Amino acid sequence: MVTDRSMAVVSRAHARHDAVSTAIVGAASDVVYVDWEWWRYLVGAGAAYHGYMRSKSVLWAVGWYFAGFAFPLITIPVAVAQYMLSKKGK
Repeated sequence: MVTDRSMAVVSRAHARHDAVSTAIVGAASDVVYVDWEWWRYLVGAGAAYHGYMRSKSVLWAVGWYFAGFAFPLITIPVAVAQYMLSKKGK
């Protein structure tokens, strides 16, 4: 049976949990905030440039753009590694 007293206990527990969650999220968002939307477009554009300059093909540029947009943290090291290896061979 639900009573007013049990509802008050549950309400206080939820209020404490919400306050702690807000404090943690607020502290984390104050420390580091990255707007991933513009970051993905920027990495996609850089990856498209890399894909075009590497193969002189618009199709590869489009493929690299989508790879950079979808996986920005993976595409950057792969593109840099390919660039470094291509310069090492010359």
